[in-house]
Amino acid sequence: MSLILAHFFMIQCSEIPKLIDRGAEVIDRKGEEVDRRAEVIDRRAEVIDRRAEVIDRTAKLVDRGSELIDKIAKLVDRNSPSPDTKTLPPHTRIQSS
Repeated sequence: MSLILAHFFMIQCSEIPKLIDRGAEVIDRKGEEVDRRAEVIDRRAEVIDRRAEVIDRTAKLVDRGSELIDKIAKLVDRNSPSPDTKTLPPHTRIQSS
């Protein structure tokens, strides 16, 4: 009986290096998978950064457009006929000669 156990133990001991090698291979594959996933995450982060830049530029354009609309509205108000006289303000009247 003890001879059988000793033989079994020797077989098990000889398998340990193989098991360690297989474990190392699994760890390497998992590490490669983690690296690939990290690359995907990096690429997605770059896309998000570019989209954020586009949003920032668009917001600046919208702000500039609002400023221009306000300026145009002021010019229109200034050049519109006054409500009480229904005529153009003096500085915009066409003078006949």
